[in-house]
Amino acid sequence: MTAAAQIKVCRTGSPPGGEGALGEFDVINARFLKGFAQLCAGCGGDARALIEQARIAFDPGAAASPQLTYGQFVSLLAQAARTLECPDFGMRLALAQSGTDLYGPLGTIMRHSRTFGDALDYVTRHSNVHSRAARIARFPIPKAGRVVFSHEILVGDFAEQGQAIEYVLLAGQLGALALTQGLVRARQVLLRHRAISPLAVYRRAFGCEVLFDQLLDGLVFSDRDLACPIAGRDPGLHADLMAAAEMGMGDTAPPIHAAARGLVLRLMLVGTASNAQVAAELGLHTRTLHRRLAEAGTSFQKIKDEVRCELARYYLAQADVSLLWIAGKLGFAEQAVFTRFCHRHLGAAPSALQARLSRTGSVPSQREDARLRR
Repeated sequence: MTAAAQIKVCRTGSPPGGEGALGEFDVINARFLKGFAQLCAGCGGDARALIEQARIAFDPGAAASPQLTYGQFVSLLAQAARTLECPDFGMRLALAQSGTDLYGPLGTIMRHSRTFGDALDYVTRHSNVHSRAARIARFPIPKAGRVVFSHEILVGDFAEQGQAIEYVLLAGQLGALALTQGLVRARQVLLRHRAISPLAVYRRAFGCEVLFDQLLDGLVFSDRDLACPIAGRDPGLHADLMAAAEMGMGDTAPPIHAAARGLVLRLMLVGTASNAQVAAELGLHTRTLHRRLAEAGTSFQKIKDEVRCELARYYLAQADVSLLWIAGKLGFAEQAVFTRFCHRHLGAAPSALQARLSRTGSVPSQREDARLRR
């Protein structure tokens, strides 16, 4: 098989340079569902019912590849964990898939990179080939001799992303072990959400310290880890694969609405998220940002309200978090403004939502989110 055939990049969604319609860009490979049916059966569940509930056109027993979006995958894992009462469902799926290649052409290049660090740097620069609905970033910590590789999912409700993030990061940890023949594993795992499973479950799955309520989701490696050579690499094949990949990638950047959404979420978690901040991060003038979002059928305020709704539901599901703190976290100067926002977009007062969400852990209503997405 030629290098070009091995590295063939399957593009979906909008043409190069275009923004595409909302939701059109986040199709992912069906290999993400490998082992899903068996795992559900082992937990006493019906995979077909869960897949239909997520509106995924997929028959677990069929040979044909399904059309699956990243947003559907996020929802599917969250729903499976709730329905099957299996809080570590995402991690179990990653373990069930251990040894399989989830990263397609990028995984092929990684296996023939010179060092583990080179492999991670390549996937960081070209992560949108794997999925335009995700972003991988590199954050060095020079004084500690460590580097954080973060993973952002740019679609799906933040309150629902926990299972998918745990799946992705554990898949990354298992991938590191496979690439280096067990010599490298993450030193720490960072998660933006609270613990979903008992701490012992995380420790057993990742084999390292797992920290919660962090500013980003990611894996922490040491400089020594990054220098570890990849065993069994073929330098000649790697060069051919790299050349073929560069020819076939085309435009793989996430569309403007997804990039803006990811930045709004990240900035809101650490402080405020203004249109000027987001535009600066994207290297755009504020007016250009607004124009391009309008061309994509959305607006900055609409995106910000969507993210606020997601974060509000996430924090209100935690009974020990004060309403005043949540209001400030979401950028509201006064709690009264937060209350009006909740009435308008979530259909109830914050106190009522917190009582309901912290008791059931479910979203009380999706009707206002649907209105925002029209």
